[in-house]
Amino acid sequence: SSAVCILLFFKDTPPPHLYPPPHPDALPLCHQLACMALLRDTARRGSGVVAVLHDLTLAARFCDRLILLSGGGVRADGPPERVLTDAHLRAAYGIAVHRGEAGGEPFLLPWHALPSPTCQPETP
Repeated sequence: SSAVCILLFFKDTPPPHLYPPPHPDALPLCHQLACMALLRDTARRGSGVVAVLHDLTLAARFCDRLILLSGGGVRADGPPERVLTDAHLRAAYGIAVHRGEAGGEPFLLPWHALPSPTCQPETP
């Protein structure tokens, strides 16, 4: 089963003119950053925003709350520093990450796959 990271900012419903793309992390890089900044700013003004992401750095930088789904349920729910832990990422994605900070903001890079039922190499 695949793991999905759902990011939630909510208070009210989003304004009718703001609908994030299904996967903001599939946009060109400059558009990813602009889209996520817009969503964060919209949420901080009191509107609701829900986005589905697989990009760990976008999740860590732009979200106040994360819900990490794995194995058919909620693995973790809370602020990025509580959800994007090594243990949760290993269990959900079967990866180890390299962490850092740039300009006062966190980044996470998937560094290598770990032996895991969630990440099996394909055989030809």
